[in-house]
Amino acid sequence: MRATPEKVIQAQVESYLRARRIPYFRVPDGVYRSIRKMGRGDSSKASHALTGFPDLSLHKVMPSGEVHSLFIELKSAKGVLSAEQKKWQAHLATKVARSFEEAVKLIDQFWLSKAVD
Repeated sequence: MRATPEKVIQAQVESYLRARRIPYFRVPDGVYRSIRKMGRGDSSKASHALTGFPDLSLHKVMPSGEVHSLFIELKSAKGVLSAEQKKWQAHLATKVARSFEEAVKLIDQFWLSKAVD
């Protein structure tokens, strides 16, 4: 059986988030190339600023006023984290999901904990 490609998992998860009306953030594909092509200022630093940043981030306000965040890196079953992704993982406690089902489990556990509406 063939592993589900990362782009397919990404599309499935984003559809799930939109259907559940859960706000999320992702860095669009190609953003690094676009920044580099702009040719304004120091594009070398800008183009690498988000390299390896997690695929999805979710944020919510808790009753205490604290903001809690969940960072998810989506990978296929055989996908390997890059060195840059490992750095972000260490700084942000990024969770790795290797399937749509794993991602949904992480999202539901995070989103269903008590938050301020």
